[in-house]
Amino acid sequence: MKKKKQKTEQQQVEALRKRCVAKAKKISKRLAKGICAYCGATNRVCHSHHIFSEGLHKGMSADVDNFINLCWLHHLGGLKFVSTKVFSFHGHPTDATIWLEENLPERYQRLKIRSREVFHLGMAYWSKKMEELVELENKLDSANENEINQILYDEHKTGNLGDDAIENEVNRIMEEIV
Repeated sequence: MKKKKQKTEQQQVEALRKRCVAKAKKISKRLAKGICAYCGATNRVCHSHHIFSEGLHKGMSADVDNFINLCWLHHLGGLKFVSTKVFSFHGHPTDATIWLEENLPERYQRLKIRSREVFHLGMAYWSKKMEELVELENKLDSANENEINQILYDEHKTGNLGDDAIENEVNRIMEEIV
């Protein structure tokens, strides 16, 4: 019988990150109540789509507010392949970004600022993230409808990146450009 190789630390960290992403997607779908954020459909299978990509922004890959709930049509554009005939977030990423900026401006700006942060993505980071996600899930399990709406608001509010912080960051960036 072949001896099973022990996972490296990096493999263990990646496995925990993927479990965090799966839990965050589950919470995101639950908060969205099966409604497509793009078209409002409730009769299609919905997916949780990363607003800022998982590959480029691993530190945000398990942030509940970095997901948007989309029906399969507007997520992928088709059942078996990405179609350019139907608008979808994967098929038309530039148009999707414009839609996000227009329809979720505060959330998009907050995520954009967070996307510039440097994260130390070791076991400690992902362990803490899992604890936060379990705590959020437990809050949802014991919450009534009004409390769930408050939790949703708390998860999506600007927190310590309020309007002033966003405005200051935009002004700083504009000064660098000029």
